[in-house]
Amino acid sequence: MADLTLAGAIALKTTLLLLAAALTAVALSKRSSALRHALWMGTLLLALLMPIAVRILPSLAILPASWSLTGTVPLTSEDANTAVVSSLDLWSIGWNVWAIGALGLLLHMVIARLGLIRWRLKGRVLLAGAWAGSLQQVSIRCRIPRTLRVLESPAIASPCTWGFIQPVLLLPAAGEAWSEETRQLALLHEFAHIRRNDYLTSTLVRLACAIHWYNPFIWLAARESRKLQEQSCDDDVLRSGATPSEYASLLRRVAASGSGGPEVLAAAIGMTRRTELRERVDSILDPQRQRTPLSSAPAIGVWIIVASIALLLAAAVPQGAAQSLNASPSQARKAGEADVVEKSPDVEDSLEEPEAPEPPEPPSAVPAVPAVPAVPTVPAVPALPALPPTAAVPPTPPDESPPPGA
Repeated sequence: MADLTLAGAIALKTTLLLLAAALTAVALSKRSSALRHALWMGTLLLALLMPIAVRILPSLAILPASWSLTGTVPLTSEDANTAVVSSLDLWSIGWNVWAIGALGLLLHMVIARLGLIRWRLKGRVLLAGAWAGSLQQVSIRCRIPRTLRVLESPAIASPCTWGFIQPVLLLPAAGEAWSEETRQLALLHEFAHIRRNDYLTSTLVRLACAIHWYNPFIWLAARESRKLQEQSCDDDVLRSGATPSEYASLLRRVAASGSGGPEVLAAAIGMTRRTELRERVDSILDPQRQRTPLSSAPAIGVWIIVASIALLLAAAVPQGAAQSLNASPSQARKAGEADVVEKSPDVEDSLEEPEAPEPPEPPSAVPAVPAVPAVPTVPAVPALPALPPTAAVPPTPPDESPPPGA
């Protein structure tokens, strides 16, 4: 689990990335819708990956220290403990609120996909009829994926498509009464979505919105991406030779006929949305609008610029904060607590000016010890009388007797 500093850094850097993309889109306002859609798609994909990039990329201390998200106001030790507890409580509340919002949006996506499965089961396979003839004519002008499954349903009013591995094209049964040219224009629009893999990119956009749902800029970017996606497909239809006025009239009629149910249009890619119809019609009828298809060189250049900005933002941290962002949450909290304790005035005073030791108390008076009485003298021992001298022993005379046998 990340800390408040990391969560704030992700929100701030994602917002800065979206603002940089908006400035780039303004600079490319005269370019084609396909190029600007590629710009926003790359930006939203990088926004989806921003939490991972901020966490794993090495930190570069290139921002001023004043940009730090953590406060530097000295606190007392009691205030420091209160601040740590309050930040933990605030983080817990914020984490729960974010998780509820993200899970709610992801659950909505899952339910919408389950609704598409139900519509696929209810639709009948297109084998013959007016739609089949129009489909055969359109297949001569553009390539149709072999895995495409074309279905027909009386419950919808406009064509829609979904899926990117095995795409599905659902056509309205009421379209049998349309003119041949109208049906072909509708098919060309939906095949442009399939060829551009718009269902996959739309899914990534919804995931980015689910992760950053709290950020209003992500919703504005998603709306701009969806609008440019439809305009790019409209440009494909116009490049095929369609008359702008007739194609705009078709969009108005389809939008006026009503939608095919919120389950389909919430997850699939429909042909019209009433909220975006006016801008699309203005774009279709604008003769000065550039309608060139997306080419590799400009798209790669735009993606390199956006990726460079995203990497720089993901790695940038205020000076002195690199270690705190790269450390684990528990280590960061411990470092923050130690910082607060070091900056506490009480602790600084105790370290800089230690209290002087109290002087020792004077010893109390000790009573005088009484004098020890003198030891009496011992009388001298009388001397012993001298012993009389011993008389000398006379020498023994030699033996003069003759030896035996003399």
